[in-house]
Amino acid sequence: MLVVFGAEIEQGTHTGQTALTLASCSGHSDVVKLLLEHKTKTDHSDVHGNTPLIVASENGHCDVVALLLQAGADVNAANEEGLTALMVAAQNGHYDIVKLLVDFSAEIDQGHCTGQTALTRASYGGHSDVVKLLLEHKAKADQSDVHGSTPLMMTSLKGHCDVVVQLLQAGVHVNVANEEGWTALMAASQYGHCDVVKLLLEHKAKTDQTYVQTHH
Repeated sequence: MLVVFGAEIEQGTHTGQTALTLASCSGHSDVVKLLLEHKTKTDHSDVHGNTPLIVASENGHCDVVALLLQAGADVNAANEEGLTALMVAAQNGHYDIVKLLVDFSAEIDQGHCTGQTALTRASYGGHSDVVKLLLEHKAKADQSDVHGSTPLMMTSLKGHCDVVVQLLQAGVHVNVANEEGWTALMAASQYGHCDVVKLLLEHKAKTDQTYVQTHH
């Protein structure tokens, strides 16, 4: 009704969130559909660079994501930290949204400001179904972040045995070390993830590598 009486669709809050951003964040697909029918801008970003697609993907609103993509939203738009819809969906384990985004040609190996990709974030979160999907779409299994940490290191750190198995089966290098010399075996050992340590050893992880102690 407000739209009918000439409400300003693109007006934003003090943080730059428009009606579309707020509806997308909350998952109100009927409102999103109405706003899109009235030609609201699909890619308007708030002061942090978040678009409606990014906030809908982060919060797991698959129907809203579908509406935005069909309306032509930029699937690879990134916020000020370099996070894309695919990255936030992957880190939160929203499988159906990840699949949708990939189907709409989301850039699989795009990295955010620390170089972490969707695969890294899904691996760290232990979302094995998302990891499997990303690997099936040829995500780079050994891609490292700016500190040299790989998906295998990140998931070993958290003890996600099923993800470790998937990454090893994808052919990752088990003995890769980050900039401080840490390997997946070291990370799993420090936090007592015995099953992960056993797996890594079975895949010829070296036990005699050492890390470099850094002081800040």
